[in-house]
Amino acid sequence: MGRQYSQTIDHCTTYFDEFELKTTFFVTNLWNPNWTGFKTASLNGHEIASHTLTHPSFATLTGTEILA
Repeated sequence: MGRQYSQTIDHCTTYFDEFELKTTFFVTNLWNPNWTGFKTASLNGHEIASHTLTHPSFATLTGTEILA
């Protein structure tokens, strides 16, 4: 079985921090994120942002609708 989502943040930030790379993690609460891991990532200078739970499919929108 692959790495659980709750362990992914710790795994990823280990590498990002090693190479002094800062990143933005877009989080949705549907997959029960590792909030402790995200708090640690934030304290290490990474940005934690919210991803919408619902939005229309961009494939069904016109260019004007996407930009609105």
